[in-house]
Amino acid sequence: MERTGSPVSLGNSQQASGARMNCLGVMNRTSERDDPIDRSSEMWDSPPRKCTVDHRRQRLNKLEIKEATDLTARNKTYRWLVLFAVLLLLTPLIAACGGGDATSTTGTSAGETEVVPAGETEAPAAGETEEAPAGETEAAPTAGATEGAGAAREGTQGGDLVVGLVQEPEILDPFVTGMTFSIWVLHTLNTPMIRAVKGGTLKPILLTEVPTPENGGISEDGKTYKVAFKPDLKWSDGQPLTAKDLAFTHKTVMDAAYGAGSQEGWNQIDKIALSNNDLTATITLKEAYVPFLAYVLAGTASGSGGMLLPEHKFKGKKPAEYAKSDYGLVGSAGHVGNGPFKIKEWKKGESITVVRNENYVGEKAFLDSIIFSILESSDLQTTQLGEGEIDIATNYTAGDIPTLQDLEESGVVTHAVPAVGSIERYIFNLKDPKDPNIKTDASKAKDHPIFGDKNVRMAIIMGMNRGVVTEKLLFNEAKVGVTELDGSQWFNKDLKPYPYDPEKAKQMLDAAGWKAGSGGIREKGGKRLSFTHITTSGNPLRENVQRAFIDDLRKIGVEMKIGNQEADKLFANFSQGGTAATGNFDMVGYTTGITPLDPDLTAFYATTQIPSKKNGGVGSNNARYSNPALDKLLKQQVIELDEAKRQQLLDQIQKTVLDDAPLFYIYDRLTIDASGPRAKGIVSDPVAGFWWNTEDWSVSEEE
Repeated sequence: MERTGSPVSLGNSQQASGARMNCLGVMNRTSERDDPIDRSSEMWDSPPRKCTVDHRRQRLNKLEIKEATDLTARNKTYRWLVLFAVLLLLTPLIAACGGGDATSTTGTSAGETEVVPAGETEAPAAGETEEAPAGETEAAPTAGATEGAGAAREGTQGGDLVVGLVQEPEILDPFVTGMTFSIWVLHTLNTPMIRAVKGGTLKPILLTEVPTPENGGISEDGKTYKVAFKPDLKWSDGQPLTAKDLAFTHKTVMDAAYGAGSQEGWNQIDKIALSNNDLTATITLKEAYVPFLAYVLAGTASGSGGMLLPEHKFKGKKPAEYAKSDYGLVGSAGHVGNGPFKIKEWKKGESITVVRNENYVGEKAFLDSIIFSILESSDLQTTQLGEGEIDIATNYTAGDIPTLQDLEESGVVTHAVPAVGSIERYIFNLKDPKDPNIKTDASKAKDHPIFGDKNVRMAIIMGMNRGVVTEKLLFNEAKVGVTELDGSQWFNKDLKPYPYDPEKAKQMLDAAGWKAGSGGIREKGGKRLSFTHITTSGNPLRENVQRAFIDDLRKIGVEMKIGNQEADKLFANFSQGGTAATGNFDMVGYTTGITPLDPDLTAFYATTQIPSKKNGGVGSNNARYSNPALDKLLKQQVIELDEAKRQQLLDQIQKTVLDDAPLFYIYDRLTIDASGPRAKGIVSDPVAGFWWNTEDWSVSEEE
C-alpha cells in the first residue's frame, strides 16, 4: 500500500529557484515548482537559518518519542496479537461481544501534538546514530486494559469535515486497489467483520463475536473457523448482508478474471458451508494458517482485511467486469458498502463526498458528511490546513513535524504514531522489463542486465547514503530501514542495514566487470551502468531523496535517471497495466508494509506472488524475486504454531532477504496526520490506524 512523503526541502539550490525558507529550514514553496530533479551538490552544504528558539529541542521535548523502528517493539501491547495467532488465546483481549459502545473519542486540544508512544519512551539523545538496528525491545504493559474501551461517545451531531488527499483513489474496490489513498476512503464506506480499535483490541462489528477456541469459533487443529453474523445487517443500499456475502467474496477474490491484488488468507480456504438462515459460516482451511484471522476476518485502517463484497451488486456480471463497473470506477458513485458512511458524489479530479449511512450496524456517524478534496500537492494541502480550507491533512513524514508545529497557533493538531509495517523502500527489478515474458511468466524472462547481479545490487545499496536522508530530511526522527519487520516484535535483532561505504561499492563494481567509462559512468560490454528510478511524481520529499542518491551514485560511477509517474499509473494493479505490478521499471520506490496484526511475508517474497498472466496478476513481489529455499521458509512460518520456532523461521526469512538484496529499505516511517480546530474525535493508533473510528469524528461545538 502506498503512502507518500511530503513537503521538505533544504539548501540554497531551492532558494535560488524562487522558494522561500522558514526559520526551520523547511521550504515553503511558491506557486511555481522548482526543478524536481535538481542535482545541485550544494543541497546539503548550507545549514538552515537559525531561529531565536531552538526548534529542534522544542520539537523533541514535545514529541517525547523514539525513532519509528523501536516504537512498536518496545510496546508489548502488540505481543498479544502474535500470541493469539500462535497460541490461540485471544479471549481476554476481545472487546465486549454484540457491538457495545465505541472506544472513547475525546480529541486532543487544538494546537497540540498528539503522540501515541509505544511504551514509556524518552526523546533520542543527540548524536544517536541513524543506522542503529531496529527492534530493540523493552518490557511494557499488555493490552488488557485499553484506555477508553467501552467509554461513552462524545461529539456533536451534524456538520461536515473536509479531508485533503494529494492522490486521487484509482478505484474503490478493496481487493483490487493497491493504493493507500483508496483504502482510506474505503474505510469510511466499509467496516471489517472484526475491527482493530484503539490499543489493538479486536471488536466484532458484523459478527456476533470474535472466534476463539474457548467459544468454539476455532477448532483445536486450527483448520476450522465458525463465524456468526449479526441478524438484520444491511448494505448501504438497504439490501441484506449475510454470510452469503462472505462466500461470494472468497469466490470472487480467488477468480483470476477478477484481478485481486492479493489472495492472502483467502487462498487458504478449502470450503465455506453456510447455515440454513445464511447467518453462520463454517470455514474449513486446507491446513492450519496462523494469520488467517488477521488477513481475512479482521482488519486495521491500513488495509482491506475483513472487508466484504456485496453479492447482489454484481448480479448478472462476470468477475472480469466487476472492476469496470460503477462499484468502484473513478468518477462513479455506485459503490455499495457497509460502513458508517456511503458515497454520494465523486467528481473526478476534484472531490469525493460521503454522507452518513443510516443502515450502518454500529453507532451512527456524528458527521453529516466527509468531503475528500483532491489536491495537486502536499504543499497546497499544508497551506489549506493552515488557512482552514480543509480540516484534516494526511500522509506526512517526520520531516514535516516542524512545519506542522508552526501551524499550532492556528489550532492545528499533529497526530503522530508509530507506523508498524510502513517502510519506504526501493525495489530492484531482477528481470529485464523489455522481455515480454516478464508479463506472461517471469520465470522465463531474462535477468535484468544490471540488477540481475546481486553484487551490483549490494554495491548500489552501499553507494546510497541513507543516513543523510534520515538526518537532513527527517531530522533524525526516523531510522534507516533494515527488514520488512522493522519496529515489530518479530524483527531479527541480529541484523543491521548495509552501511554507506562508497569505496567498498567501487570495489564490488570493479569486480563485477563495470569499468570507468565516458563522463565518469561505468560501462560493461558497451552498456552504461545507467538505470531509471520511478516513484510518485509531485512528491517533494521523494524528489529530494532522489537528488541525494543521484549525487551519491555518480560518485561511484552509476547514473540514476528519474522517470516519476502519477500514482494511479504507478500503483494500478496488473490487470490495469500498473507500472509496478507489470514489471515495467528498473527500480521503483514507495511505502508499503505488513498488517500490524500478524506477519505473512509471502505476498512480498514468494515466487508464486510474482504478478503475471500465469497467476492472474496476483501478488506484491514486484522485484520478480525467486528463491526456492525462501519459499519453503515462508510456507513453514505461517503454519508453525510454536512461537519460538516461528520466530526462528522469521529470523531466517529476514536474513535471507537482506543477503539476497532484491530491495532495500530507505527509512521506517511514523504515521503522521494533522487536523484543524474544527475536527474532533480523532484518535490515531499504531495498530488500529487513523481511520478506524470515522463515525466518532465530529465538528467542534464552537464552530
